[in-house]
Amino acid sequence: MTERIRIGIVGDIGSHFLYLARWFFGEVSSVDCLSRSFIERADRPDGRPYERGEDSALITLEFTSGAYATVQSVRGVKVGESGPAAELPIPDDIWNGARRDNVHDRYRDIFRGSGAMIGDFVHAVRTRRPCDPDFAEGLRIQQLCDAADESAAASGVRLSV
Repeated sequence: MTERIRIGIVGDIGSHFLYLARWFFGEVSSVDCLSRSFIERADRPDGRPYERGEDSALITLEFTSGAYATVQSVRGVKVGESGPAAELPIPDDIWNGARRDNVHDRYRDIFRGSGAMIGDFVHAVRTRRPCDPDFAEGLRIQQLCDAADESAAASGVRLSV
């Protein structure tokens, strides 16, 4: 696998959906992905083109339980519950009091008004205390993103992870 800087939708949003999929359904055993770049972009101010990232991706996951999921919408049945499949809401404790009425306020509350993302991690390192999700979870999500990228580069071949 070649090293690449993740600049498209898999690393931007897909990583969060992969985290939620594992949180809802458990460990992932295989991944396949199809992705495409199709949005035209102007060149940089100096005339050089921007590196293209994927604009759209469809990731299919197989879990160790044998279940499958597509990372397109959050629908399914949580482990230990019976069907039918339904939209799985993001639990309130994950929102941590963020406003959800519009994207602008939600972004401001989550990424600027709280320790979400890097703030909690930096605090955990500084105080030498554990954080959740931890480094091992972040590494696993990175491995799944890498597998999705590798699969997409190979026209969607399914990869064991």
